Amino acid sequence: SGGIGASTDLWARELNAAGIGALILDSFAGRGIVSTVQDQAQLHSLAMMVDAFRALDRLAEHPRIRADRIAVMGFSKGAVAAVELYLDALPPPRGRKARGMFAPPALQAVTRDFAFLAGDSLAADALVRAAASADKMLITGVRVFDRFAGERLGPGKISLAIEVTLQPVAATLTDAEIEAVSAKVIAAAGKLGAVLRG
Repeated sequence: SGGIGASTDLWARELNAAGIGALILDSFAGRGIVSTVQDQAQLHSLAMMVDAFRALDRLAEHPRIRADRIAVMGFSKGAVAAVELYLDALPPPRGRKARGMFAPPALQAVTRDFAFLAGDSLAADALVRAAASADKMLITGVRVFDRFAGERLGPGKISLAIEVTLQPVAATLTDAEIEAVSAKVIAAAGKLGAVLRG
């Protein structure tokens, strides 16, 4: 965003020392721009990309330059243009399939709150894991939103409240289906000695 500076020149000299030619492309000076730090709208990244494409065309025509050995570097605002130029050339991630585009669920998620009475030795994350495993197809999230300890609960007792998110896949969940998942959550908590508060 500050135009061509000393560091740009330094990079060019370092590349030259390694036997690599360098062309510094200045998209600022020709347009009378000194800095875009305060106003990025002075120079759109698209304009910088057009400049870069034209420079690449000229370089590729040069008899002493191999067109298949040209690389692009960019800093600050120029980095945006540099990345945009070569998005299609980025290699796929190694060792795993590329993640597909995010598609939001078509159906509305359902949340249910549960408050359990348990021994104070029960860790909240253990309850979260137990609830999440109660129905791995429909339960997509579990979070603790309250922990309470007090005399009225009794000695060595705590109250843990969790919110369970259910995400329907094929159709909106019926009341009976929601109740069935709720029963599984209560049963999973029961294995840890937690009981639903009345």
